[in-house]
Formats: sequence, C-alpha cells, structure tokens
Amino acid sequence: MSVQAATLVDAAIEYARMGWRVFPCHPTGHQPLVERGFYAATCDEKAIEAWWIRWPGAAIGLRTGKESGVFAVDVDPRHGGDECLAQLEGEHGELPGSVESQTGGGGRHVLLTWPGRPVPCSTGKIGSGIDVKGDGGYIILPPSDHASGQRYCWLMGHEPGSQEIADAPSWLLDMIESFEAPSATGASFPTTDDDEIPEGYRNKTLTSQAGHMRQVGMTVEEIAPALHAINSRRCRPPLDDREVDGIARSIARYDPDTSRQARAECWPERYLEGGGPTPEVGPVLTCLADVQPSKVEWLWPRRMAIGKITMLAGDPGLGKSFCSIDIAARVSAGAPWPDLPDARQQPGGVIILSAEDALDDTIRPRLDAARADPSRVCALEAIRELDPMTGKPRHRGLHLDKDIANLEWALEQVPNCRLVVIDPISSYMGDANSHNNAEVRGLLAPLSELATRRRVAVLCISHLNKGAGDAMYRVMGSLAFVAAARAGYAVLKDPKDDMGERRLVLPIKNNLGDDKSGLAYRIMEAPGHDQPYVAWEPEAVYMTVSEALGAGTGKGEARDSPDDREQRKLQVAEAADWLDGYLADGGKPAREVIEAAKVDGISQRTLERAKPEAQVVACREGFAHGGRWVWRKVDTEALVQQAKVATNA
Repeated sequence: MSVQAATLVDAAIEYARMGWRVFPCHPTGHQPLVERGFYAATCDEKAIEAWWIRWPGAAIGLRTGKESGVFAVDVDPRHGGDECLAQLEGEHGELPGSVESQTGGGGRHVLLTWPGRPVPCSTGKIGSGIDVKGDGGYIILPPSDHASGQRYCWLMGHEPGSQEIADAPSWLLDMIESFEAPSATGASFPTTDDDEIPEGYRNKTLTSQAGHMRQVGMTVEEIAPALHAINSRRCRPPLDDREVDGIARSIARYDPDTSRQARAECWPERYLEGGGPTPEVGPVLTCLADVQPSKVEWLWPRRMAIGKITMLAGDPGLGKSFCSIDIAARVSAGAPWPDLPDARQQPGGVIILSAEDALDDTIRPRLDAARADPSRVCALEAIRELDPMTGKPRHRGLHLDKDIANLEWALEQVPNCRLVVIDPISSYMGDANSHNNAEVRGLLAPLSELATRRRVAVLCISHLNKGAGDAMYRVMGSLAFVAAARAGYAVLKDPKDDMGERRLVLPIKNNLGDDKSGLAYRIMEAPGHDQPYVAWEPEAVYMTVSEALGAGTGKGEARDSPDDREQRKLQVAEAADWLDGYLADGGKPAREVIEAAKVDGISQRTLERAKPEAQVVACREGFAHGGRWVWRKVDTEALVQQAKVATNA
C-alpha cells in the first residue's frame, strides 16, 4: 500500500484497514479533536469518514500499543537522538528494518510490533532524544502536516506494505521493561486498558490516566465519565465515586501542555536528581539584543491594537453591543473609523461570539444598518463534538478554558480575519471563576497569545458593577479582566445631556495608545431598516471616566475649591454667551463650532457644559457616513409647553 500521496481521509481509512486505530488531531497543534482523545481511536470506516468530513485538514493520530498492535521508537535528532541510537546499536545490535516515517519536525518514527506484553510510554529513558510511544500514547501519521510547514512522510522503501513491521529486538524490550520495576508484593503498575487495577494502585492509576487525558486537552467534564468507566471496569474494588470526581477536578486544574507533560516526562524528578536546571526545566531567558523591535499594529489607530485584547464595559441598555456591531461592520467593509473619516482601511474578516442576540432578527439586521459586508462576518455559534457516552454528534457552547484550539481553527476558516468579538465575555468562561484573579488570568493568557499569534484584535464586552470608586474596579468580575487587556473603555451616559441620549466611550486604560480622549455617539434610526445604528460624533471627548461617573453627585469635583467652582461657572457663562452669538443666525456644523470656539480660547469641555445654559442641542443631519452633526439653538421652554399640551390633549 502507498499512502504517501493519498488524501488525509483516504490514508486514515487505509490505516484502519490494516488494523491500526486512528483518530483526528488538530492540523498543527496535534491535540486530539474528539472528546475522548486517543481513547476514541477506531477502525470503523464510517466514523473515520465522518470525522474527516467535519475536519478535512485534521492530522491522523495513531493510537499505539496493544489496540493497534504496534509501538513506535521516536528519534529526535534535535536532542541527540541519532547519536544516542547509534551508540545503543553499537553496543546491542542494530534495530531491524521496519516501517519508518520522517516526522514534520525532522525526526523518525520506527514502528515495531507490539510484543504481547505492556510497552509503557517514556521520554528520554532509553537515551537522550529517544522516546517510546506505546500503551497509552499516540503518534502522527503521514501525510499529516507539521507546525513547521513540513509534512510527515514515509521513508522510501519503508512504507506500510513495502516493508513488514519488524519485531522489537530483545535488548530494546529489556530496556523498556526495566522502566516499570515490580513492587515488593510482585504486583506491577497497570499500563494497558485491560489490566486489573488492585488496591494500592487505584489512585495512582486513575491519576495517571486522568493526566494523559488532560495532557491531550480533555476537560473535567470529559475526564470524569472516562475515569468512572475505568474505575467500575478495572478497579478491584472500585473507588468511591466522590474520590474519582476529586481526581478529575484535581488533574483538570493543570495546563494540558505544561504541567501534565512535565509530570508524564518526569521533569520534576529529573530536575531534583540533576541538582538544578536541565534543558527541559529551569529559567527561560531572552537577551533583548536578540529581540527585533517592532511597532504596534493598529486595527483602530490609537484605540484598538491588533494582537491584543480590548475590553468594552458598561451598564445594560447603553449600546455596548451596538458599538461592537458597528466596529465589526467597519472592519468587514473597510469603512473609516469615526475619528478618522478620511482614512479607509483594508476590509477584513470578523468572528462574532454572541450569547444574547439572535443572528436572524438582531445581529444581521444591525450589521445591515451599519453597512457591513456580511460575507466577511461569521458567527461562532457552538462547538460540534461526539458525545463520549453515546458516540453521537452534539453541540455545546464554546468555553475559553478549553476551546482555544477550536477558536484558532475557526480563525483559520475566516479569510483575513482581523477581529473577534466576544459578547459578553462572562458567557464564555466555562469552569473558570470570573471573580478569581488567577483563573481569569489563566483564561485570558491563552486568548491573548492566540490573538498575538494569529494577528487579530479581540474585543470583549462586559458589564459595570454597581459599586463605587475607580472605574478599573467597576468592570464586572475580577480585576484581571481589565489588567490583562491592553485597552479598556467604559460606555456611560453623558451626565451633561438633559435628553439622556448621548453616550460616551471613555478610556479606563490604554497601555499602547491614546488614554486621554474618548468618543461620543447616539443610537439613531436608520432609514429603510428596522434596526437602529450607531451615529458617532467625529470630535474627541476629553472627559474622564471618574468625572462622568461622579458628575451630578459632587464626587467628580470633591477636591475643587470654592474659587475653582466659581471660576468654572464664569467660564461656562462666557461660553454660553459665545454660543448665543455664534449660532444667532442659525445652526452650524458641530466641528465648525468647536474649532471656532478653540480659536477664541474656549475648550470643547467648557463648550459642552455651556450647551444647556445656551439652549443649544446637537442634531443629526443625513444618514450614516454621509451625515453630520449640527448645533443649533432651540426654545426649550416652548418645547416643554408643547409636550404638556400634547399630553393633556
């Protein structure tokens, strides 16, 4: 059989016909994509075909050990594997010719027949750069891709069918068997799925099994039922269910790619035995002379950076979701930003995770009202997987604590994706406690790393709590939400707007750009659409979040002296007189008014405060990007009287 040029699904089916149990893995990360990990490996062609229809680019995982009848010697030349194997072969004799592949990382997988007795997995125990993939392990098969861009391939003359799978030499099996020395009682640590687990080995075995599951990305919901099945089938006598649940919860706290790997490969023991750091453990230092300086890449210049997390928080009903839709629409259509009306951007893809709004009657109409290009916008609604108990497909919500790989795969499927919107972030926390700093940081760190690696901006929507104090502490949940984000904004009502319609987007923090100015908007009705849209004001707003939250209560001006307050009143009165004169002959564009006031020494902030006293209102003329804001004087008392007459009629 030649699998070298076959498609992935064809190759997987061919392997299954040889009796090898296969399963799909992430195309580059090589984590299992099915819930039970390598335990789901099968020779069922229909199941294999269904997997690769769902994940056409998935790498092919081979469950090694008794189930497939083969194990692998993994030789990694980057860690001295070639030299170490040559030394062993010089001492004991050469490995027999067998089926052999070249890995995407430049190493070798030598496949040997499973000998009919346990072959435990090991890392570096035979020698430096030589691993054994046996019972409880897996390898990647050709023609799968590698993260390096290279592809796994069979060595010429050593393909399955061209070369028989050889028996392992006795010296190799003796070395492998020595890894697990028998105990004083003669009972050995169970290593295969069929071994009975005697008392005294139950906790250790179940913890080891749970560790393998966690290493390949399984979550506590997936680990617990698998452990219960092992416990009832193999443990003699079975452990109490609560104890099994405790093992699952304990192991699930560890990172799949570090803590479990460290334990599986005995890094802590090797560290202690060696008396200090080894190539696998210890401090990681980077000399700054080797770091190439780079500039911040912006999605929204000075406000929202590519490769970073931005938080947008506010009370319900203020239009946070409208803002996120407007931002998504501008990215998809390449439309200019509100404060940069003459600078169009390159259109890009958008992924929206929305837990509160329906796609058909809310999100799509709002995108249309904001003039988005819907062909560039995708909603990530759910994660499709196989139920571990029934084997049938099911849908579940995305959880950031376990679905970063799925989110990355979604990014790969959206061309030129530049923005991910998560609304609200609290709905995608999974098992993480939103009020626990360590858990929130553990959740956001992989998300931030993904944003950097995939060069996308991530916009997370949240709520403000009802407390008082600094805005940094008002974002719902842990302080780590704002601390982990590179920029954070609060959406607030404008306390100076008597109509209650003006909204302010003010910076809570911005580590990379403009942390002084914000923007303002109103929610307007879009002609021809059932959904409103966000009408931004082009001018910057220089009110702080603390001032906006404290306005009207005295909190924002608590440290002002009486002289300061009197001076401010005089400035506002003078600005009101100026507005009376400037707008006496009719309304004028807002930008023109603000610029003229600046020439006369009146700040925009003072001008905004003077508007109510001067009976000036801002009105929108025109629609969307072609419209503009106009300031004009109105007789507010007459309007109030008209409203009273209409109410009494």
